[in-house]
Amino acid sequence: MQLRERLTSAGQQYEAGLLGRGSVDVRHPGYPDDPGAILLSLPATDDESGLPGVDHGTTHVACAIIANNRFDGYLSRSPDPGADHKDVDHMTVLPAATYYFHIPPSDHIQAQARADSQAVTPYPVVPNFRAWKFPRAVHIPHWQDIGVRDGGLLDGTEGVLSRDGQRCRLTDSRESIQAAHLVPKAEGQWFEGNAMQTYWRGNPTAGPDTIDKPVNGITLRQDVHRSWDASRLFFVPKKSDGASKARLVVHVAAWSSELLALYHNVELQELRGLAWELLFVRFAYGILPQIRTFLGSGQARWLIVPIVNGLQETKIHCWRLRPVHGGPGRWSQFSKSYQALLAESFETEEGGCCAGITGEAREDWAPSMGDSRLVIY
Repeated sequence: MQLRERLTSAGQQYEAGLLGRGSVDVRHPGYPDDPGAILLSLPATDDESGLPGVDHGTTHVACAIIANNRFDGYLSRSPDPGADHKDVDHMTVLPAATYYFHIPPSDHIQAQARADSQAVTPYPVVPNFRAWKFPRAVHIPHWQDIGVRDGGLLDGTEGVLSRDGQRCRLTDSRESIQAAHLVPKAEGQWFEGNAMQTYWRGNPTAGPDTIDKPVNGITLRQDVHRSWDASRLFFVPKKSDGASKARLVVHVAAWSSELLALYHNVELQELRGLAWELLFVRFAYGILPQIRTFLGSGQARWLIVPIVNGLQETKIHCWRLRPVHGGPGRWSQFSKSYQALLAESFETEEGGCCAGITGEAREDWAPSMGDSRLVIY
């Protein structure tokens, strides 16, 4: 009988220099003197020409989501919107450094700013997943390239596992596999409010319970599932050098030498019977908690939030809100559960209570945002 040697960590080759790779930090240009105005910070787990960085497309889409689906935005090394950014535009991988995500202001905002002789108001951002709206009829670069075949007729967990051949869609393993939701079951109200069931293509009976159908599921090994749920890794489309079409791969977003060595930029197995739109929603679900630093700095912020008055969306220009209850840790809770925070009482800077923003009204809120904005500090 031949015995085998002890196993060694798959990440040993990265352990020594992992932290030295740096990160790609993206700041909001509307708060140039605020050290806490960081929208996004990702470990530099990609490489180009020997320089660590992060895929440009992945970074851009993540910033666009945080900025309320502003896919017309662009990344620059300068907080000045007038600065040249062509050098960044042509980068496939952004080297580890600080960047700024700019969006072009609309004509009426620019005209109002000129009339008031004031700077343009900083663009608002989405504070968490439940305040985000799925961007319908918007071209999202590379995500539509994801090839997903039809397949699978059974429902529930068994339907997901059967459709995927009882194998993890990343590792191809049969051991310790689980059926994982793309859009978490706890987000059923968001799922229904955004009519995500309409992306169950070819099924005329799709309804709110689609969140539990195989179209919203994927088979993963247990350890992969846990890392995915913790947003330590994402599934995103990337293009290899010279390729004409993107492929769905793993992007490791954690300081983990093992995850980096095992899974980073590894292509997923063939996918069947699910919707790329739900894969995109899952990416948004994982990336939006990055806004915690931005919300927790103690400074004023322009935010997009869902406010509904009957069937109409209400535009709120500038309410300065502060929680009546809770301490510094409340910002962490805010980023995790917007509804939990709004269930409490608030005061305006004038001292009055904010009518209509109460826990009792939560079930009637639609997860859609027109131009509703709040200032939080």
